[in-house]
Amino acid sequence: MLGVVNKAIEALVCQRYGDKLWADLLIDLSLPGYEFEAMLT
Repeated sequence: MLGVVNKAIEALVCQRYGDKLWADLLIDLSLPGYEFEAMLT
C-alpha cells in the first residue's frame, strides 16, 4: 500500500478515535513508534 493511503488511515483513526488508539494499534501490530512516509515526489 502506498504511504499516502497509510497516512490517510492514520489521520482518520487519530481524528475520530484519538492518538492513543493509533499508538495501541501500532503496538498490537508490533510497530511501536512506526511512522509512514508519504513519499510525495
